[in-house]
Amino acid sequence: MSSTHYKFVDYLVILGYDSSQIEAYLTGDFEDFDELRPRILQRFPTQKWPYNDTLAHLCFPCGPVITKVTDESPDIKPPNFFVVVLKTETGHRKYGHVLSFNTFNKATNVLSSKCILLISKCTHLNITKQVLIELFELAQENEFLEPYIFNLLNEMHLPSPGSALKCAPAKSQLILYHPNHHEELSQCHIDLLKVIDNVGGPESFLDLVTALLIEKDIAIKSNTPDDIFNVFHALECCIKPFTYRFHVCLPVCENGPIWENFLHFPITHIIGYVADPFSSGGSSMSGSSACHSTTKCFVDLKNKTTCCGDKLPDLPFREKNYREHQKFTRS
Repeated sequence: MSSTHYKFVDYLVILGYDSSQIEAYLTGDFEDFDELRPRILQRFPTQKWPYNDTLAHLCFPCGPVITKVTDESPDIKPPNFFVVVLKTETGHRKYGHVLSFNTFNKATNVLSSKCILLISKCTHLNITKQVLIELFELAQENEFLEPYIFNLLNEMHLPSPGSALKCAPAKSQLILYHPNHHEELSQCHIDLLKVIDNVGGPESFLDLVTALLIEKDIAIKSNTPDDIFNVFHALECCIKPFTYRFHVCLPVCENGPIWENFLHFPITHIIGYVADPFSSGGSSMSGSSACHSTTKCFVDLKNKTTCCGDKLPDLPFREKNYREHQKFTRS
């Protein structure tokens, strides 16, 4: 079978603030703050776009930045990489690989948020992260990006199952591996040992596996979006070959409307809740109101706690799985 049946990247999108929004911010000529939300600045390819503009909200989970600064050389934080899971009610899933960063406009002294988004069917985190960082570096060097984008969208394909492909979409040469469809275990790109420790140990991790299989809602709180995705991906790997028809929304803003309505969602969700790492206040998912919910599970990665409300049904071979997880975490 030809390896050109599946593109590695479906869309490349650049989101941020355009010149009219920056001008409106500086002059105060706007009616409400909805006009100052990030927009899609560029999209490749331009046709057959299946998403709406609300996708921009998921790409800035800690809130976008647009502010005037007095320092001519402000301290700009390094780019932040994370993954957004996009899933429909029919169970089809794609992954939004996001590199978010701040840009400084010397002409207006405005610091604003921007991000590069790759939408793909694949979860090759190391490769997509490397590609995004190299595209960011090329942009910083004022390189012409269109040839790289064309190569990424049109020349880079997922190899046939069970094979690998060498490719150079940006600066470095990368190896893209596609596991066989019949492999017993799915390819796990994350540190499973760290995930088990973050959720509170093997017992808590097995509770989450059980909750996933019986379609309980799961809320995951962390200071970083990347840790939230790692938990989701670890659970997804561990329930294979089983699948589920979840709507997945990762991540959401702290105290935002999606989070506030989470307990009332009629459709099963795994939701990521990004907390402010420098704030001692804010909502707490480990509070009594959260843990008394009978249909939700709440995971606090910072405090390494998991609360699933009522007693969960026994997972088949739970004791055997528990011993295997303990052996794995101690090795």
